[in-house]
Amino acid sequence: MDTLTAIFTRHSTRAFGAKRVSDADLRRVLAAGMSAPVGRSRYDTLHLSVIRNAALIEDLQTYAKSVLPPQSRPDAPLYNCNTLILVSSVMQSDAPAIEYANVGAVMTNMAIASTALGIDSIWLWGFLRVLSPELIARLGLPAGHIPISALGIGYAADSQGVAATEFSKPRHAIDVTYLD
Repeated sequence: MDTLTAIFTRHSTRAFGAKRVSDADLRRVLAAGMSAPVGRSRYDTLHLSVIRNAALIEDLQTYAKSVLPPQSRPDAPLYNCNTLILVSSVMQSDAPAIEYANVGAVMTNMAIASTALGIDSIWLWGFLRVLSPELIARLGLPAGHIPISALGIGYAADSQGVAATEFSKPRHAIDVTYLD
């Protein structure tokens, strides 16, 4: 799949099946994240955690559901994904908020790479902001890192992957101002 088709085709999957992403494809998704542009080349401030431990994913899901407002989707917030890639960062006082841009670039690369590989994904944030200190400790993050975003990856419960729903143009519109 070419890059623009992957960008136009990427969408959030909110019902994952049991099929697991292969280790080889997982490594390719992670490599795409590591290829993202990072402000001031501060790659040392970022950390990727691959969570495939079913008990930990279930504990994250259960805790988040207990403290987040009720969701209209019963499987929210993790939607039964069996692979979760957590992106954490050190907060940088010398460049406030750059960590969010850096994590966003890593997440975008991984989401687009997933689509290109025929892997479904969902970009997750809300559940991370409510995690208990005990659950954060179980994530094994390096000292000083905080979880900022996560990408759930796998295969949709009702399809063989994103390749069956390719698009050739954007599905949403954002106003554009041209200053010629």
